[in-house]
Amino acid sequence: MNIHFTDKTLLDGLVKSTIVNIKVGSHVYGLENEQSDDDWLVIYLESFSERDSFMWEHHQLQYKEDGVDHNFTSLQVFIRNILTGDNTINFEALHSDTMRDSNLSWLWDMRDDFVNHNIIKSYLGLAKRDLKFWLKDTNKGKKHSAKTYKRLSHFIRGVIFAKQLIEGTFSLDLTKS
Repeated sequence: MNIHFTDKTLLDGLVKSTIVNIKVGSHVYGLENEQSDDDWLVIYLESFSERDSFMWEHHQLQYKEDGVDHNFTSLQVFIRNILTGDNTINFEALHSDTMRDSNLSWLWDMRDDFVNHNIIKSYLGLAKRDLKFWLKDTNKGKKHSAKTYKRLSHFIRGVIFAKQLIEGTFSLDLTKS
């Protein structure tokens, strides 16, 4: 879940502490269209007070401007959300070429060690949700809407990724499936 914010001072602070920006969303899978926005996962180094806090947070901060979504996550939350299955986008970012070529390449080198039951269950849960919405849309006669096709593509991607994770062949390139 993302917490939306508009505070420019907070934005400036997060940008200054950024470790890596990773493009995510429809562009990663080749599913973008004219209406697609640009989605970025921004991993930042948390402040001392955030790092030393007893608070356990799994939400990410989202800032939207001019068709661009910036989703900010601290390094701690990024890793924790992968391990708990709370965020499949973080798992996909871990497998991106950008991560491989970043200051966090050591995480990319360990990416196979992050495959676990929680992340597989998360992909299947998202697939189940999207299939339910797709069926609901098609039963209402929305068979040819862009939103309906998007839901179907999310369902298929979720199933493919879960299968690949179980088989040990995970790849962001859906043409390999």
